[in-house]
Amino acid sequence: MSITLESNQEPSVQTESADLDGLRSKLIHLYDHNAPRYDNDRSITESLHFYFDHAHRAVNALIGPTSKDTLHVDMPVGTGRFLFFLREQGRDHRMIGIDISKGMLEVAAQNSRQCGHDIEFSQGDAFSLPFADNSVDVLTSLRMFHLFPHCYWPGLLDEMYRVLKPGGTLITELRNAARGTACQLLVPGFRKRRKQHPHVFVNPLSIKPLFRRWENMHMQGVGLDALSKIHRIAPILAKGVDTLQRTTFVRYFSKTLIIRATKPF
Repeated sequence: MSITLESNQEPSVQTESADLDGLRSKLIHLYDHNAPRYDNDRSITESLHFYFDHAHRAVNALIGPTSKDTLHVDMPVGTGRFLFFLREQGRDHRMIGIDISKGMLEVAAQNSRQCGHDIEFSQGDAFSLPFADNSVDVLTSLRMFHLFPHCYWPGLLDEMYRVLKPGGTLITELRNAARGTACQLLVPGFRKRRKQHPHVFVNPLSIKPLFRRWENMHMQGVGLDALSKIHRIAPILAKGVDTLQRTTFVRYFSKTLIIRATKPF
């Protein structure tokens, strides 16, 4: 089945404002500027590399079975690392990466060609996705919500809900406020940064109301501090700790919370 990208000039979610337009412009400028060195900047430490690998594996498991007819949209796709990871894991379904930054998309497309991956890329806005209603099977959105104030989150989720098919799967990632509080107490300068960017973190207890329209909501943690060190010293123990952060209260101490939810039929 073929899905055609639409121009979608008119936003389907009424979130337009001067503040949002200004934020869009800042994000485009920031990521266009950083695109050439973006991956290198995020691979400077072993723990950060471990975190990204761990998060990608967790999301891959949550996606579940797919077929070649599955349409999977990843947004924001950035430089494409997550979709490349899925291809390397043997996923052969149709993948489309959406990003507001032309610079990031150019890097992603170049890397995709060099690796021989069959992935489509298109510039688009999270509040006005270039897809018809009920057309997408899987939508992943990693490392995006923290870029927007909380007041815009319902609009983002509404747009994702619009494009997903009934029974379609959304997987997204939110920064954990519980860990943010711990960092505020232990890391110099973190308190000031948190005050400047209060929307970066979300209280785990406030997540469920955001997904009241959705079904089968599942939440698990990723990025428990020191897990990379434990993995290096005692891999078997690290596997047990990972299970705890996926299935128990330990998730509330993780760096991020991964949410999977289903659009009801």
